[in-house]
Amino acid sequence: MAGKRRSAKPFSICDGRGQIAARYSTLWHAHMAASAWCRQKRVAVPVRKGCKIVAVARPIEGGRVTLDWGDGRELAL
Repeated sequence: MAGKRRSAKPFSICDGRGQIAARYSTLWHAHMAASAWCRQKRVAVPVRKGCKIVAVARPIEGGRVTLDWGDGRELAL
């Protein structure tokens, strides 16, 4: 029993303080929950896989939500 036990639900969404709010087994479920949470709270909600942030749900005007996957690297200009 050496090491940490791996969770069956690798995806999670976090609240504003960085604490895990809920865990999900698929990225789709985490994406839908983050979108709903973001729409209700009007704050950015990160979707994580383990310690790595894979996406961030951000509110935009009109009560809509956009999901930033963060896969595009920023270019140094």
